[in-house]
Amino acid sequence: MQITKVKKIVVVISTLLFCAAMLAIYFLAIVPPKSIGKKYLTLTIKYSDAEYVYEGLVTETETVFDFVKEYDEKLKLGLEYENSAFGAYVTGFKDTLQNTEKGYYYTFKINDVSAEVGVSAAPIADGDNIVFEYGHATYGEDFTMLSYELAPCGTQKSSSVNYKTPAQIAVIAVGSAVAALSLGVAIYFLVKGRSQKSE
Repeated sequence: MQITKVKKIVVVISTLLFCAAMLAIYFLAIVPPKSIGKKYLTLTIKYSDAEYVYEGLVTETETVFDFVKEYDEKLKLGLEYENSAFGAYVTGFKDTLQNTEKGYYYTFKINDVSAEVGVSAAPIADGDNIVFEYGHATYGEDFTMLSYELAPCGTQKSSSVNYKTPAQIAVIAVGSAVAALSLGVAIYFLVKGRSQKSE
């Protein structure tokens, strides 16, 4: 009787550890923290035949999307976007829209690093340089980007680089190990408990 209680406690603790590890991976390694307060930013929109640079923009918004939306009318950006289950995504600037059939899209970087989340979730900080690029990306069979080229205004053309800091990699590695171990322990005791009952 006492051993059964211990097994149940181990299963519960293992399950809680699994959930905690998954939450840690999500909040510490996947979703970047937001910066509150006044920020001075630079916004750039790039095409192969044109580049629009707006420096010294002041905002108190917290994400790339809110920042761009705030300045859309003031700077006549011609922002076009669509909402999805993952938040908003940019489909056009300056009367130049994406063309999904030909594979021409807008992508964005913050300080020369491609974001791993969409514009609605990507946080901004003081001094950031946000760059939107309109272009065409070619991908391999394993979905890694093989080549990328900017497209001119008025034609239809994305870059995606997987980037993680060492701290994010450590959180993901440790969190995954804890999650796998705790899930394994829970499954082991559940299976062992059933086999003992059947005996």
